[in-house]
Amino acid sequence: MIPMSEKPTIACRVCGGLGRTRNDRYYGGLMRAKRLATGLSLRKVAATMKSSASYLSDLETGRRHVSDATMQRIEDALVVAVSKERQ
Repeated sequence: MIPMSEKPTIACRVCGGLGRTRNDRYYGGLMRAKRLATGLSLRKVAATMKSSASYLSDLETGRRHVSDATMQRIEDALVVAVSKERQ
């Protein structure tokens, strides 16, 4: 996980004040890159998280806010999914 001191804090002009920031798109992009690097689909990671693929997609594209807890759940799900794939 990226340290808090390195997180960008510039508010997004596109979201219209809905509480989302560039952070959401930035971290969503990082999550997507990690997922793609592991070769896992949205559905596999979402199933491991006990969530929906559409929710995960919204997080990856910055359409929803990414909390630190959610980021941790996704990272944990990636680790579990990768270990299942290797078995």
